[in-house]
Amino acid sequence: MAIIRPFKGIFYNQKKIALNKVTAPPYDVISGKEVENLYRQSRYNIIRLIAGRTISLPLTSSVQGLPETQKSGYRQAKELFHKWLEKGILQEASKPALYIYRQRYYPPSSFQEKVRVGFFSLLKLNQQGKGVFSHEKTFSFPIKDRLRLLQECSANFSAIFALYEDRQREISGVISKYLKRKPRIDFCDAQKVGHTLWAIEKEDDINLLIKKMRRKPIFIADGHHRYSAALRFYQEMKTKESGFVLTYLAEMNEDNISVLPTHRVVFLTEKEREDFWERVKRLFEVEVISRPIRTHSLEIYYQGDYYLLKPKSSFSDNPLALLHNILIKKVLGIKSSEEKERIRYTHSSQEAIELARKHKGVAFFIESFKLEEIKKIISKGKTLPRKSTYFYPKLLSGMVMRKVS
Repeated sequence: MAIIRPFKGIFYNQKKIALNKVTAPPYDVISGKEVENLYRQSRYNIIRLIAGRTISLPLTSSVQGLPETQKSGYRQAKELFHKWLEKGILQEASKPALYIYRQRYYPPSSFQEKVRVGFFSLLKLNQQGKGVFSHEKTFSFPIKDRLRLLQECSANFSAIFALYEDRQREISGVISKYLKRKPRIDFCDAQKVGHTLWAIEKEDDINLLIKKMRRKPIFIADGHHRYSAALRFYQEMKTKESGFVLTYLAEMNEDNISVLPTHRVVFLTEKEREDFWERVKRLFEVEVISRPIRTHSLEIYYQGDYYLLKPKSSFSDNPLALLHNILIKKVLGIKSSEEKERIRYTHSSQEAIELARKHKGVAFFIESFKLEEIKKIISKGKTLPRKSTYFYPKLLSGMVMRKVS
């Protein structure tokens, strides 16, 4: 099912550039303040290519209606990319390869180190559901935004993060022998995550990985909007190179992959606060609890107390779908176009409580999904609401890039 191939990676020139100064998380998880910090950190930071100062724009915007500053941001990314290549800030590898990427990290609130190992390759684009499966809903503006960047720059600056199963350890057997060799890249970022990269250039090993991956379905973990944008770009261009997208592939292994919970804080209007319980109790039984139990139930913090909400009717066995489809949309009447202004997301339950207190809102505590649960949801042809999963740590943009043409 998965067709992969090697590529000539584009890397920062480590003789001129310190990687911890120029790499960055994916564009969609960086706050406006973090963007400014990354801009100041280095004139060559990858944020100047991937963000274009577009992060704070509303999801309801259209490409045709983009502000001139954003339009110039795409052109600036193209100009900088080519200038950095000309100046030797970025260098393209001389021969195609696959690239092993290892991240050593401690999950938040944990003292047990984890190690996630995968590899960068080009993945042949397919309509989702045909060998490639997604689990989150996408929105039109982020797709148009990433498509516009791809159209302008004709390059992949950040990889799709995808998962595969390797029960027979066929892929890891090839990868493991490289982990003892001298890496091409090895550094630690500000969050104390270790990033190490090796190149697989031996044709026999490349061909073996290509063969073993061909039978495997692929599950997108991160990068749903970028994948959709790449697919649209291919439909426009119809070229061999545009038919592949830069992808990081990792084994679907609970021991090595961390999925953090993403709690929701909904800001309520004065009217909604007045009749909040009246609305809620039409569809839910309400029980006061001393603290969050986190047993895949719908739990909230509101006006100083914790509550457990139990639906009076059988709507869904998924608390997150229940929250969005019933409580947020039906009970509170919040439209999808209003979510950006009305809902905040955080991985910290304490921060969720503080936000709810500050804005007189309600915090909804979400339990993190297990990989098997995500796979089960996908296999049923269902999708989860946006920001349902947060795979930690994020892939660093700037580790490796790729020209599409």
